[in-house]
Amino acid sequence: TSRRLGLLDKAVKQAACLRNSELRQKAHTLLVYEFARSGDMKRAEEFAAKVANYELKWRVYYFLAVDGYAPRGDMTEALTSAEISMTALADLSGIAMEDRATSELLATQRSKLLVDIVVSRIETNQYGEEILPVLGKIEDRPYYWLMAVEQTVLRLYDRQRVEKFLTLMGYELCEHSEDELVRPDALAGIKISDLPAVYYRNTSRDMLIAIQYDVDADTGKLSAFIVYSILTPEQALDRKNTQ
Repeated sequence: TSRRLGLLDKAVKQAACLRNSELRQKAHTLLVYEFARSGDMKRAEEFAAKVANYELKWRVYYFLAVDGYAPRGDMTEALTSAEISMTALADLSGIAMEDRATSELLATQRSKLLVDIVVSRIETNQYGEEILPVLGKIEDRPYYWLMAVEQTVLRLYDRQRVEKFLTLMGYELCEHSEDELVRPDALAGIKISDLPAVYYRNTSRDMLIAIQYDVDADTGKLSAFIVYSILTPEQALDRKNTQ
């Protein structure tokens, strides 16, 4: 609205008048949030570039990636913001430039951020293949790839939407084997032998996912209730090492 824009213009002028650098950067951070929420990503980026404090910069670009660009489907920009966020986190954590490629802290935080980007886009229910390059960046870390799948399934809720997403991810409806059924859940470590569920297999990744559907009392639709991922023993060991 014009009133909101007027208030933002006033806030911009007030921020410019702040002599204290710390307060000015905090004001710029708030302006990033407000411009992004209003849909003006150009202005949001303008003020994000003014933020030099590592902690604020990490949070600002995290926000731009997840809440700014991802819902709009602008995945290239989301990934660019994500990398700036991770660079700021490395600077904040004091990780030397030569150690950043092998830092487990950065790898873990980057994977979590990529999961958040995917989930943010999925929640709009307007997603498509644009999410695949994001997921592709965490394919070598099965634990976080599974996290993205599971969190998305739970948010999609409706069975028809869930199965559309699983198809995009390479899963097909299948029957499980007795050997698979006695394995623990990949994320929670719980035995699932007695779980009444529908099973989907990703053959290329050799992964099995079990989803329990229940009828929603309000809509009458079959909705995703509980999700389990079943790994091979080798994948389970890799997941343990990742954690």
